[in-house]
Amino acid sequence: MNFLLLLLLANSNNRNDLQHHLYENSLTVIPENGINLTMSLAIRAFNNIDQIDGSISMNIWLRYSYNNEHLKWNPIDFGNISDINLNTNPDFDNFIWTPDIYLYNTAEKPMDELDYTKANVYSNGDVFWSRPGLIKSTCVFDLTYFPYDQQKCKLKFGSWAYDKSKICLDGTTSNIDISNYQEHEEWKLVDHSININSVKYECCDNEYHDIEFYYTIRRKPAYYKLNIIIPTFATATLIILTLLVPWDSGERISFAVTVLLSIIVFLLIVSENLPKTDNEPLLSRMIIRLIYFSLVGVIFTIIISCLHNNIDNKSILKSKIMKKIFSKFKLIKCCLNSNLGLDKRTDSYCEAVHGKTKEDIELEECRSLLILIEKIFVVAFFISFTIYCFFIFLSVPSY
Repeated sequence: MNFLLLLLLANSNNRNDLQHHLYENSLTVIPENGINLTMSLAIRAFNNIDQIDGSISMNIWLRYSYNNEHLKWNPIDFGNISDINLNTNPDFDNFIWTPDIYLYNTAEKPMDELDYTKANVYSNGDVFWSRPGLIKSTCVFDLTYFPYDQQKCKLKFGSWAYDKSKICLDGTTSNIDISNYQEHEEWKLVDHSININSVKYECCDNEYHDIEFYYTIRRKPAYYKLNIIIPTFATATLIILTLLVPWDSGERISFAVTVLLSIIVFLLIVSENLPKTDNEPLLSRMIIRLIYFSLVGVIFTIIISCLHNNIDNKSILKSKIMKKIFSKFKLIKCCLNSNLGLDKRTDSYCEAVHGKTKEDIELEECRSLLILIEKIFVVAFFISFTIYCFFIFLSVPSY
């Protein structure tokens, strides 16, 4: 028992001695010959994807691997200790130098939410440092096919102070790890890749390396299908039912207007979830064209209702304009045409042939014409609406 305590105490003393040795010798500066840095990104989850602000908040593990010649030691001199954990936080009294990597396309204070964890340091000078935390980056959203869209975004990291002669990024072993990724409720991670760039900025003489972690996310459209698309198209089809409402009930126009306003409400709901740009998302185009269909239905309903009222009030027979319009149709027979001087048959002739007065026959013929116009409109509306639905859903991208 005493032997084990002495062994643990000796090992603790060796680690303390090694820490002091490394903190004294490593300094807080980059090695003279620079470093070859391998960066890896482990995506844990997407916390918030804001298409209005054009920003994405992610939970990640950012991993650094490099060799620092200042951190080498002989394990024999320190009780055969081959690895040790050292502080990286510059707020501590003792810490080791770490690469000054920043997120170029940040949407907030760079790297502020990443933790300064301890780094794993090995006797040959290899350093492995994993930083967990949150980052918020910018992304340009292309909402042309919203809500059937997919977005390709990136995280661009690079040194702020050191050019590529000091910090050289290695793209051969850098990678994106999604083994611990938690699926997002609205978006699906479908692809990822890496690209290393060497850029010469106008401010500086030398080139700087940066690494871009690309990832592609695809929206899951089930929510919008269930809550927006299906209800909107179902509401738009109700415009046909307005013609089944009796015109003398006084509810036909109000029903058509209610359908139109309902579709406009769906458009307002969609607009709240979209940025205020000139871009026209697919869902917005769907709803706006449904509004046009409903507007045509409302206008037609108003015109038909006015004509029915004119027939009931018998004012249509006194209007020269309406007579000219109705006389173009073959359905308007002898009595209406007789008023235009096209037929010389008298009221007694109409009563003898039809058993009704000329005025009654004229009104019945006008009602028959309106019924025919309504049927033609219903058929034309249904065909055009079906064709529109076919082509609009044909434009939905298939990934």
